[in-house]
Amino acid sequence: MDVKKIIKAAVKDGVTFRVDGDQLRIGTPTSKEQWQDKLNPHRDEILVYLSGQPSTEPPENAEPEGCVDVDTYQTFPIHTLPTPLADFVSATSKSLVCDESFVALPLFCGLASSVGATRALRITDTWTEPSVLWGAIVSTSGSQKSPAQQLALAPLEDAQAYYIEQEPELLKQYENDMKLYLLDFKKWNQKGRANGEPQPEEPLPPRTVRYVVDNTTIESLAGRLQENPRGLLVAADELSAWLGNMGRYANGATQGEKAQWLSFYRAGRLLHDRGRKIKETTYVKHAAVSICGGVPPKTFRKLIASDDMDNGMAARLLIAMPPKRAKRWSTARVSSRVKARVVHVYSRLLDLDFNDGNPIKIRLAPEALELAIHFVNQHGNDQLGLEDELQSAWSKMEAVAFRLAMLFALVRWAEGELPAMETGDVDLQDMVAAIELTEWFCNEWKRFFATFGETNEDRKLRKLAEWISHKGGSVNVREVQQGHRCYKTASEAEAVLNQLKRAGYGNWVHIPPSPKGGQPTRIFKLFTASTSTQPQKTRESEDSVDVDSVDTPETQSDSEWGEL
Repeated sequence: MDVKKIIKAAVKDGVTFRVDGDQLRIGTPTSKEQWQDKLNPHRDEILVYLSGQPSTEPPENAEPEGCVDVDTYQTFPIHTLPTPLADFVSATSKSLVCDESFVALPLFCGLASSVGATRALRITDTWTEPSVLWGAIVSTSGSQKSPAQQLALAPLEDAQAYYIEQEPELLKQYENDMKLYLLDFKKWNQKGRANGEPQPEEPLPPRTVRYVVDNTTIESLAGRLQENPRGLLVAADELSAWLGNMGRYANGATQGEKAQWLSFYRAGRLLHDRGRKIKETTYVKHAAVSICGGVPPKTFRKLIASDDMDNGMAARLLIAMPPKRAKRWSTARVSSRVKARVVHVYSRLLDLDFNDGNPIKIRLAPEALELAIHFVNQHGNDQLGLEDELQSAWSKMEAVAFRLAMLFALVRWAEGELPAMETGDVDLQDMVAAIELTEWFCNEWKRFFATFGETNEDRKLRKLAEWISHKGGSVNVREVQQGHRCYKTASEAEAVLNQLKRAGYGNWVHIPPSPKGGQPTRIFKLFTASTSTQPQKTRESEDSVDVDSVDTPETQSDSEWGEL
């Protein structure tokens, strides 16, 4: 029984509660006497819950201690990131005037794909996790999610562009080599074969280097993965088509496509036969595919309401759904020093290689393993109390903590902080940071599912609470009236704040006059407010974020990133 819910329902019907010493007094209107029968079996639980409280209606200035409202957006925990990532995420989000998660999520996916199948984290003898992350920004169009993704992936795109620019020259050289080979083969076939001379060696065509693709068909990915066995990143502005296709089970081919995507997530084997008459077989031993992109909230809700959670595709996504912000002019730009550090990290990760075609296994340090055991056990306990729809996503977040911990360790290695990762461990610092970040993503899934079944009134109150939280967690009536033109009078603004109070979002707080005099004031304060856009200190550096100021707004071109 949820004591809080039953009390709330009773109070709504006019029932009153009062605790006198160790006695619980329940008052019911004559027309609602049936509540006595409903509440009597639960008197002890209600007494414990209300113990020490004079009534079910809290005082004006009361704020429930330890109250956490999962429907309220929590500030992205930028302090968990290694310093070069934290500085880049903070500076870039300031320049675009967007939430930090818009930059961080595609950055994680881009860096994870740079590592690809070359590394894996060994947790137990039978449990390893690859460097693969899937992420989705759940936001409407015009929210700056696409520019944020472009800047986060710019170093990877630049590295790919370098190789693409070399392809015409390499192809021309290959064609010349083939002409010479054919002449040599003809001579060998006429005379050399009979004389026992070795057959000329046919030149290999130039390898097509790809790091980022936007085509999500298995046929296309199979060929690219064979040429790029370390793995790929699928980067799309909109993930709607990809998610929608995974929900169709009209034939066995689609079932096989879904199974292959799930294999990509765990960097499993790819065996793909092409052609009808003469089959061409594509085989990749460790096919790792990371994904990032955006999806509108309404579209995402429709997809999740189908069978995308049951089939496990959408449940593997890390999602971020920050409140919408008003667009603002910004003259901030990301400094060359901050960008250079991220370019350096990408470059070092792209230099990682296999061990005889297999990923090099990284371990957990003993202290990190001890914390990981506690996390897995607690995470499993928390899952038991969740709704069925949320349990699917929750279960997949367990693996995310280990993948993020490995990624953070590799970033620190790229920066020269840690020894060679061939022999190094993921330490306690990275495990702590990864768990905190994973819990943030879990809360985002909770927030998302809280929007299911919302009435228009519920949605209005939630959005207002998010707006108040973004302003620091408290507002007065005049600020609501000025920020929301739909409330034309002070009484209308006060009425909607009272609705927020009744819905359990917050309470009124009286501010006494200052020592210099003046009138007492009253503000509405949320019980939980954590949407501050101010960057927190990174876990490795307390230096301020390096952001340059210019006279005019500027989006950096790819050429400013330099070469990997």
